[in-house]
This record gives sequence, C-alpha cells and structure tokens, in this order.
Amino acid sequence: PEPTFFVDQNATAGDNNGSSWCDAFLELSDALDPSINTAIAPGDIIWVADGTYLADLTVDRDAVFKLITQVEIYGGFHGETTPCTTPDGETERSQRNPDPKTNNTVLSGDLEGDDDPDGTIQGDNSKVIVKGAPNDSNAVLDGFKIIGATRTAIQVGDPSDPSSPNLQNLWVVHNFATENSPLATLGAGLYAYAGSNPKVFHCWFEENEATGDGGAIYLESYSQVVIELSYFT
Repeated sequence: PEPTFFVDQNATAGDNNGSSWCDAFLELSDALDPSINTAIAPGDIIWVADGTYLADLTVDRDAVFKLITQVEIYGGFHGETTPCTTPDGETERSQRNPDPKTNNTVLSGDLEGDDDPDGTIQGDNSKVIVKGAPNDSNAVLDGFKIIGATRTAIQVGDPSDPSSPNLQNLWVVHNFATENSPLATLGAGLYAYAGSNPKVFHCWFEENEATGDGGAIYLESYSQVVIELSYFT
C-alpha cells in the first residue's frame, strides 16, 4: 500500500504538510496530532525517515506518541538525500531498513538531550513514550528504537480501554520503571493494562529495569501478549 503521510526531520525546505518526502512533517508527533494533521484517519500509513523524535519539544513529560486506530507507522527510511529537484526518497516499503538496531530511527524520552551515551537518564525524561490506541487491534508500529522512558516505553491500553497493537521490529532499550507513583515501577519495556492483547514480533527488549516486577514486560490480569521471534536480555 502507498504511504499517506511522510515524516523527515531534514525536510526543512518543504511545506511540511506530510504529503511527500519533500514536504514531510518534521516531527512524528505532528503527523499523529489531529489538530495539526487534520486529514489523519483509520487506514492511513505513515513512513518515517531516520532521526531522533521526541513526543514533545517543550519538556512535557506526559506527552506520548499516541497510536491511532488502524494507522500503520513504519520507520527505517532515509527520505530525501538530495534537493527535491531530483527526488530520491523511497517509493516502496521494501526499500527501507527495518532493523531498529541499525536504521537510526529513534523514539526517545530524552526530552532535554542530556542522557548519558550508555542510556543513563540525567534529566526530565518522558514517563511513557508510546501509547496504544484504545480498543484497536490493527494499529502497527514497526522499525524503531525506543529509549529513555521513566515509567514504561510502551503503554498498551489504560484502566478503561484495552489496546492490542502490532509491535514489530522494535528495539526497546534502556527504559526504567522507577516513577514514584502506583503501577509506575512495573514493566519498563511494555506495560499492558487489563484486557489488552498486544502482538510482539521480531523485537528486542534489552537492559530495561523496573524497581518492581517486569523489567521487560508486565501484564495485568486478563491481558496477554503473543510474542514471536523476539529477544530479551
């Protein structure tokens, strides 16, 4: 399927309406914000070029990349590498690099840009980086490194609405469940609320730490996760 919207931090000379690599949104948060991207709708597909993306540029620790019902998001593209007079951005999804360990497409919680190279958190980081769409089993997040949360990297559902996204080709690394509040010491890599059933395919969960249970994944009652070809250290 053809992409609906494009995201590339290097598309600074375009219109930034997401309609092409040349006119890509500069931030993934803009592509997912219905008040900015008023055309976003179920069934859309978003392609994201390499770069480090924050859920908020004003150090709002509660901001998240909120997945949208039936919207698919794919990282690992290079976008435009030459002026748009001679476009060379990808035209097929198969042209991207889906490997989150090498494609340099990052969803980061390091809002202040001061974390150590080894992932040690130094300042005010995002509590949660990605949140699943409510009551949806068709949203896709594919091809990203997710790093630097202080509660959980991926929150699946919430107390009132379960969620069951498709999580594919993700490198979930150096996240910490250490917030001083209820449930915030569980599931540093992924926290699934009751009734949620995420699907995890070809992902890496590495060096995530919780002061409670579930350094990598924590499932509440009546939730379950399908895991295939994934790795935990």
